[in-house]
Amino acid sequence: MNIRTFQIIVPLLSVIFILWQLWRVYNFKTKWKSVWPGALFAVFISIIALFPDATTNWLAKTLDFKSNVNAIIFVLIGFLFAAVIILYDLYKRQQKTITKLTIELSLLMADKDDVDS
Repeated sequence: MNIRTFQIIVPLLSVIFILWQLWRVYNFKTKWKSVWPGALFAVFISIIALFPDATTNWLAKTLDFKSNVNAIIFVLIGFLFAAVIILYDLYKRQQKTITKLTIELSLLMADKDDVDS
């Protein structure tokens, strides 16, 4: 079995990414809830990089695709779709929070103006 360059670089980058994410959780910069999807994706990519033929053929057989390349493409599209949904949900929550804070701030400023006059 020939080891190609990407089979070394991709898992190494994945390990660095996972360690960085765990460091962020350890230092209370983020929560585990927001780290696990990225860590899972990094592990998935590392497994594909380490064992490309075996992994993609297994994935194609499991998902009933004729081509292993199509299986990888559709799985990655699924990951991207899930990421878009998660980001949209975060965006909507932030919009609600900003709207709520803006209303509270304007009410506080209105109360301050009433007291000053």
